[in-house]
Parts: sequence; C-alpha cells; structure tokens
Amino acid sequence: MFNSTRATQMLFNIALIMTIGISIQAQAFTVTSRGATREGDMIRYNFTIDNWSVNDTTPGKCDSEGGLYNTCYVWTATWRYSTGGGTAAFPTEGLRQWWFLTRPGSTLGNMLQDMKQVGFNVPYRGSVLIHKSVDVTDACVGLSTARAGNSIGGAVNPFGPCLRLKDMKPPEITCTVPDVTIDMGEHLASRFAKYGDTSPEKLIPIKITNCSASLAYIVYTIKPTPSSPIINITNGIISLNSRSTAKGIALQILNEERQPLALNRNYTIRPGSFGRDYRFNMYARYIRTLPNGNSGSDIVTAGTANAEATIVMEYL
Repeated sequence: MFNSTRATQMLFNIALIMTIGISIQAQAFTVTSRGATREGDMIRYNFTIDNWSVNDTTPGKCDSEGGLYNTCYVWTATWRYSTGGGTAAFPTEGLRQWWFLTRPGSTLGNMLQDMKQVGFNVPYRGSVLIHKSVDVTDACVGLSTARAGNSIGGAVNPFGPCLRLKDMKPPEITCTVPDVTIDMGEHLASRFAKYGDTSPEKLIPIKITNCSASLAYIVYTIKPTPSSPIINITNGIISLNSRSTAKGIALQILNEERQPLALNRNYTIRPGSFGRDYRFNMYARYIRTLPNGNSGSDIVTAGTANAEATIVMEYL
C-alpha cells in the first residue's frame, strides 16, 4: 500500500536620509486588508489605503520648515508593529515611492493633493512581497515619509496606521492524492536464484489532482513505515512486512527512469510541469536480499510478500 499524505525591498537610496525607529502615528487614512496570496516562495500581502481627504487640515509630514527642506518622499513600507519603527526590519519587495516639493505649513490634505500629482490616488490598492520563511508576527504595512533639503536629510519614519501582516493568511495549498495499491503478481522462487535477482517492474501511477491554482511546485519524499523498515536507503529497498511469509526477498522502489529511488530524500516537481492535475510514475519490484551460499539455507522461501511505504508531499 502506497499512502500519499501532505506534509505539508526595493528601497530607494536618498542621499542624507537615515532610517531610525521613530514613529508619529497620524491617522489621516485607513489601511485595510485585501488578503494574501502565494507566489512561489513569496507571499503577497494586498492592502488598500483609503479615507484620506484633501480637506484634512491636520499638520502634515511635508512642511518645508522655512526652506530647510525642499523635497518630500513617501513610500509604502513595512515596520515593526511593537515598536512603531524599523522600516528595514523585514526584507520586502514591491515597495512604491512618490516624491514631490514640500510646502510651507503643509497639511495632510496638501500631502494628498501633491501625491495625486505624482500618481497616487485613493483608494490606493497596493501590495508587498515577503518570502514565506520570514516571520511576520510583528510586521505591519503602511506608509513612511522623509524630507530632504540641499544640505540636509531627514529620518525615514512610519506615517499613519499600519496593517498587521500576521492577520493576513494566504490560502492553504492543497491537492488530492489517492492511496495506491499495487498487485506485484506471482513469481516462482526460482526466479531469485542469486543475490540481487529481481522480478519484473510494476508500474506505480501517482495521480495528483485538484491542486490549488497558486501551487508552484511539489516536493515529495518516499518514507518507509514501521511495518516495512529500510534495508538499503540508497537503493530504495524496504523489508516485507511481518505478515509476509516469503523469505529472502524485499521490495525495491524505482523512479520514472527505472533507477533505484533513494529513500528519505526530497525530490522536486518543478514549476511548469503541471497544471491543476499532474501524474508521474514510479516502479516497484521484488529483489533478492538473501546472500548466496552453498547450502539449502540460501534458497528463497515462497509465500506472501507485502510491504508498505508512504509518499510525503509538500505543496509550495
């Protein structure tokens, strides 16, 4: 019985601008979730910035301060939710930037007016990409700002509310893989006259269906079970189970090229190899493991010969 189970930024460098962990949380707008999706090894966190008005008279972040600053920069950014700082804490791709001239006494409404002139509009639908291995428990996404002048730079600071990424869970990737039972057929004991003799290969069709659309690749591993432990890990040979009565033989698992398939090793089905459904083949055969000898004790004993292994699949 072959059982299948699921085991299953680009920051712009601005001269004289420093990154520090200071946050002034103006609440000029909202940042809401549009869910997360998987893209290979990356997770895309989708969000919307809205409810920002050009009529907001709250002091903004782009004041020229008497000509000290002449340029204001706004980025999408991620930072630490717990501290309100650390805009470089999480390796992030897909960040956006807008820059425009500062104003004397600039308000949050003025900021929005100026940002609209350089391509930002509300509602703004954005996203960031972060590798799936990155712990985003303390990460959030929103906007950050900085100002620069002819001979001075300002700090990059988070600006406004942020959206917790830990609450944006991408959908689980799933596939359907049915159990497979292979009838190895009947074979004369005389076929296994000497060590290493084998039976003909029997096809093991592995059918993977109903996979999630976001599936990028599959990693699978052949693992022995307690009932059929390993005899030779490199050559893919496992013992017959304890209910078997045949003696002197074992089961060998082969790959699609009919070469021994090493056990407890990861194998990858690469992107582009499949759509929502996929099939690949393995093979199995009996193999004599009883050493050669000069007495009757070296003769293979006929009987039932059953074994089990598990195919562990990880969907990525």
